[in-house]
Amino acid sequence: MFRSNGLPVFKLHGQNSFGGVLKVVGIFRGHDHARGFPNFQGTLATNAGIKHGCQTFHQLWSAKHAG
Repeated sequence: MFRSNGLPVFKLHGQNSFGGVLKVVGIFRGHDHARGFPNFQGTLATNAGIKHGCQTFHQLWSAKHAG
């Protein structure tokens, strides 16, 4: 976590066993809320089998701690 323009920002990067890459960039809003943009590109295993060339588009997500 680091700060950008005074906001607490995070970046996540992961890779699956097929070489698919997930990158997530977001900000923390308060002590129980985060939002950001995920980006996945590559191969993904699904119930229907292996899917090649998967890609997400610029999609905003938001999460709030419930509990």
